[in-house]
Amino acid sequence: MSGSHNHHDHHSHEGHSHSHDDTNKSILIFALIITSIFMVVEVFGGFISQSLALISDAGHMFADAGSLAISLWAVNYGTKKSNLSKTFGYKRIETIAAFINGITLIIISALIFKEGIERLFNPVAINNTQLILVASIGLLVNILVAFVLFKGSKNNTNIRGAFIHVIGDLLGSVGAIAAGVIIKFTGWLYADPLISILIAFLILFSSLNLLRETFHTLMEGTPKDLDLEKICQKIKSFDNINDIHDLHVWSLNEKQIILTAHIIVKDDLASSTQLMVHKIKEALRHDFDINHSTLEVETVNCNTNCN
Repeated sequence: MSGSHNHHDHHSHEGHSHSHDDTNKSILIFALIITSIFMVVEVFGGFISQSLALISDAGHMFADAGSLAISLWAVNYGTKKSNLSKTFGYKRIETIAAFINGITLIIISALIFKEGIERLFNPVAINNTQLILVASIGLLVNILVAFVLFKGSKNNTNIRGAFIHVIGDLLGSVGAIAAGVIIKFTGWLYADPLISILIAFLILFSSLNLLRETFHTLMEGTPKDLDLEKICQKIKSFDNINDIHDLHVWSLNEKQIILTAHIIVKDDLASSTQLMVHKIKEALRHDFDINHSTLEVETVNCNTNCN
């Protein structure tokens, strides 16, 4: 048996979701245009100045443009309605996009690390003026893009993946400027590859956190902010509940949490059971922000407990 859904809440939630999707699209389109324009400038600047820090920063900006394009595609694709083939719709695609972005970040950090090690053994002369100029402009562009993405990154792993890309690129610009200044005043060519290697480690650290979070969601893990024991206690606190088992809680994305469970009742009066299920659903919605729950009612006790 499953309780009825509140259609008004469902439609208002859908409208709120569409509003968020439109905002996210605008943010990503703006960030993609700005990043793509400067990416071309930075690629030419990196090759002209012969700076690994700037070339790696340009490569990372290229990856930024790719990650933003993937994120934008995911937002568009995620708005598709559910069908007989995809009964939950396509919202999970944003989590998949964030996971892909996390993998590309690891690849980028590995490539930067490899190039940095090679440059340590074979230092290359650098045009400091061009390096500092192009990297400074890149820093300003990255600050602008990061600022635009920051708000959306709080509640959306897809945009957070793109945001981490840009933050990594921002650090790359800072590192390129620092390398240019150090070499300009000291002539120490090792500053360029060493700073690049440091940036690679920072990017790797951020990308591993993103991968861990998105992998947890893709594996139908329990949302990190929910305590299953508290949910069990809440359901058991209702009159007529003997026990609960086969409790599963997972999320499609940050906005939609789903719960299924079997509840064992003390009697099988249809009217009282239906009212009780409705009250449990309202409690789950109010206390845990679980808007989609399915409860199967049983009257025969079993040995399976909440765990």
